[in-house]
Amino acid sequence: MPVLEQQVALREQADQRQVDDLGLALDEPVHRVAMGATTCWKDAAPSSVKVSSSMVMGQPNEAHPQQPGPGTVLPRFRSAQRPREDPLLTGLTVWLTGLPSSGKSTLAAALAAELEQSSTPYEILDGDAMRAELSPELGFTREDRIANVRRIGLVARLLAQHGVVAIVPVIAPYASSRAAVRDAHEAQGLQFIEVHVATSLRVCQSRDVKGLYAKAANGEIEHLTGVDDPYEAPTTPDLALDTAQLDVRVCVAQILDLLRA
Repeated sequence: MPVLEQQVALREQADQRQVDDLGLALDEPVHRVAMGATTCWKDAAPSSVKVSSSMVMGQPNEAHPQQPGPGTVLPRFRSAQRPREDPLLTGLTVWLTGLPSSGKSTLAAALAAELEQSSTPYEILDGDAMRAELSPELGFTREDRIANVRRIGLVARLLAQHGVVAIVPVIAPYASSRAAVRDAHEAQGLQFIEVHVATSLRVCQSRDVKGLYAKAANGEIEHLTGVDDPYEAPTTPDLALDTAQLDVRVCVAQILDLLRA
C-alpha cells in the first residue's frame, strides 16, 4: 500500500476509535434537524420551529428542564460527498456561544439553511441533544460543564476533519474550555470560529424561550448560566452579534462573510 494511503487508513482508524469511545459510528445514517430560517428573534420559541420527520424530538425533562427527555435523537455524522458549489472547501467549526435565549439556536438554523442552499455539508450539534445522548451522567458543576464542552468539541472536530461545517449553538460558559476546543482544532489545521451571540441578559430574560429564567426566579432550578452560574463572555471573539440590534438575515450574512473571507 502506498505511504499516503497507509497514512489515510491510519488516520481513519484513529478517528473511528475516537468515535467508538463516544458510542457513535461515522457510517451511521444521519438524523438532522431541518429547521426553516426565521426572520424574527421571537420566532425562536419552540412552537415556531419546523422540524423534519427525520428528527424525533423528546418531551421536556420535568426533572431538569435544561435537558430534553427520552426520544431525542442525536444528530449523526454524514459524509461530505455532495457537490460543492460554495467557496467553503474544507470543514470547520462555528461555535455560537451566548446566554440562554440569546438566539444561538435560531442563528444555527438560519446558517444551516444557507449552507443547504449552497450544497455545503453541515451538521448542527444541538446542546440539549448532545448532553442527553453523549453526557447524560454529567451535571452542571464547573467540572461537568468543561467535560461536556470538551466532548462536543471532539465531535465537532471529527466532523470538520471529514469536510463538514459543524455548527455548535452551545453556551460553553468558560473561556478556558472554549480556548481548549480552539487549540485542539488548530493543532489539526482546522478552522475554529467563535461567534459571541452578545444579547444582553435583560433581553434574554424577556425572551425566556424555554422558561428557564422564570424557573430560576421561582427557585425551581439552580445553576442557570448568567443568573447563579457565571458566563465568561469572549473578550476577542471572531465575531460578536447583538441579536437585539440585528435581525437574523444580517447576522447570518456576517457569519458567512467571515467563513468565506
